[in-house]
Amino acid sequence: MSQAPIYVEEQTVRKILTWPMAIEATKQALSAVSNSSEKNGSLPTVDQPARSFTRTAERKGVLLSMPGYVGNYSIGNKKSDSLGCKLVTAFPKNLQLAQPLPNILANIFLMDTSTGQLKCIMEGTEITAWRTTAASLNATKYLYYERPGFQAPEGAVLAIIGCGVEGRYHAIGMCSTFGISEVHLWNRTKSKAESLKIELENLRNTFQNTNVKISIFELSETCATTADIVVTATFADSPVLSYKSLKKNAHVNAIGAGINHFSELDSELYLKGQLYVDTMTGAKIELKGLNAEIIGEVGEVINGFKPTPKNGITIFQSMGMACEDVLLAEAVYAALTDTECSGLRIPKM
Repeated sequence: MSQAPIYVEEQTVRKILTWPMAIEATKQALSAVSNSSEKNGSLPTVDQPARSFTRTAERKGVLLSMPGYVGNYSIGNKKSDSLGCKLVTAFPKNLQLAQPLPNILANIFLMDTSTGQLKCIMEGTEITAWRTTAASLNATKYLYYERPGFQAPEGAVLAIIGCGVEGRYHAIGMCSTFGISEVHLWNRTKSKAESLKIELENLRNTFQNTNVKISIFELSETCATTADIVVTATFADSPVLSYKSLKKNAHVNAIGAGINHFSELDSELYLKGQLYVDTMTGAKIELKGLNAEIIGEVGEVINGFKPTPKNGITIFQSMGMACEDVLLAEAVYAALTDTECSGLRIPKM
């Protein structure tokens, strides 16, 4: 008789997730995607079809299907594999319901890789936010902090442009992982920046630098002027960040999307910056029309297939991948069921 899958709610996911867990799971996913063409037997591999869209014309909703398989990844000293699919719905009128719901809802389905049997259904909104941030944390580490011969500031300045859900997670994740000395906040609606400032001040004791200074800026450009690390997390359909506003060795994590995935940064920044992505396959579709050279995937730097950039402005263009969702959901499932997979909870960077 088959065993019924377990159902994991957001509140349980929230209790289990840690930044080290999310960073390691996402690192394995980035590595797997970049190894898929190299076929290095000691590294993880991935099969990740392009996401599909199913539209409900009458209700103006959309269902996104994001399947993924990751094989040969490391859990401590053990090799493992994971199979799953994230289903995301976007219904813009949900917040207007008599009993409001989030406009975007996500669920992740995990399968037993030996039999294909469904073993877990996990609410995926938290997973999505954490893995997006964790991808940026990995990109910041490998494209900024590990530059050869480059002395990164002991207390880097972080700029968060867009203080919504992802801006919030990025501010917390960056301060929890790196020794950030200052956080600069900008949001089109100032009250969101003010709310985030209060929350970050209350979380200071959990950060790497407990004396981090937090400031709100009136303009997105001035918010980034003295920043070493910048996160753009907006729905802007015109640039909120320019090349001229940045320090010469700054690193940018561009994760928002307006009319497309590359509307937040100006054309000069794309032309003069060094651009990296999470997946070249996805970039060919989602960055179509962008007039800029893509140097490669972050995973290629992690795997040593491409060198770490030495200096200059670097950009990580994040689009999000199913394999990131699957591996982080697997880590949560493993921690919940107390299996060896909980080894994904590694020491902090």
